Amino acid sequence: MVTFRNALRRPFEPTVKSPVNALMLKGLQSESVADEMHEHLRHSPTQYGKPMKSAHRTQQGFSLLEVTVVIGVTMIGLAMAIVQTSGLVPNLKANSAMDQVSSQLREARDTAMTQRRQVELQFTGNNQITVTVVEPVGNSPTTTITLDGGAQFMLFGGMPDTPMAFGNNAATYFGGVIGGPTGMQFMSTGGLVDANGNPISGTVFLGIPGKPATARAVTVLGATGRIREYHWNGNAWQE
Repeated sequence: MVTFRNALRRPFEPTVKSPVNALMLKGLQSESVADEMHEHLRHSPTQYGKPMKSAHRTQQGFSLLEVTVVIGVTMIGLAMAIVQTSGLVPNLKANSAMDQVSSQLREARDTAMTQRRQVELQFTGNNQITVTVVEPVGNSPTTTITLDGGAQFMLFGGMPDTPMAFGNNAATYFGGVIGGPTGMQFMSTGGLVDANGNPISGTVFLGIPGKPATARAVTVLGATGRIREYHWNGNAWQE
């Protein structure tokens, strides 16, 4: 039996006279040749005698050298961060202690003004401030704070006085008296005075022992009670 495909493979008969029939037979023959080529390539995945490469590349991991470089760079970054942090922590502690001092002084001044009371100040030891609200009758409430982070009232050698120039003969120096005169107090006007009502100005110097970069200072202007904060930048005091 002669199949349709086999019939297409046979030579064209010269008896085909119609141009239309000739074109139809030629198209069918071309389709048959294309099918044979496709079948051949499917069973033989080669190109010009060489095996065809896969379109999908095999995924590969990182090499030992690449991993080592990444770890090395990470370790260097961590080391730099540790060095910077080790110098930052003491300064943060000193700033916190300075904020404690200035906050306590401001609170004492505000209490004197709002409650119309005299509020006494006393610097105790090397790291404590005691505030007493003087009541006309009865007990006078007292509050004592201790500096955090190992900070102390102290002077570092070779450092000058602050721009306010209230004196730096001692770590706490008010009205020319080390530690401040007895009865030093904020008045209802906001000013800081001695027991006789004379305005007195002064400075509280503080820092962390052995770390000059942590030097801090808080000044009080006696006439108005204005409070300012300073830090040592290595060359001068800056507000």
